[in-house]
Amino acid sequence: PMAGVEMQVIREGLGLSRAELLALLNRGSAKQTASVSSVYRWEGGKDAIQPWLEATLAEWEDAQRGIVDDLVAGLADERDVVLTIPRDGAGGFPGGYWRAVAWLVAQEVPGLRVRYTNE
Repeated sequence: PMAGVEMQVIREGLGLSRAELLALLNRGSAKQTASVSSVYRWEGGKDAIQPWLEATLAEWEDAQRGIVDDLVAGLADERDVVLTIPRDGAGGFPGGYWRAVAWLVAQEVPGLRVRYTNE
């Protein structure tokens, strides 16, 4: 089973605060009900991380990796690249998620510059 610290690392890697994770879990494809204290208990190792939650996090990680891989492939041979990202809300994910995507892309595309949409 997934350890609490693993869940926290994944959440942070996705660029999500605990509140944002909670909002996605309660309204998103996970269709589960959780509370703020649930997130703290899971990450603190006090409650076991259920299979549905582990599967949901893996799904979100895979989706993020797919976005990053597609962006890197499309930008790899470009020079003076500017990646525009939404401030929040695109694809149902908050701004932190998209900033995490940009950071991952920047690790693989030298000189990448990041801007918000509508800047």
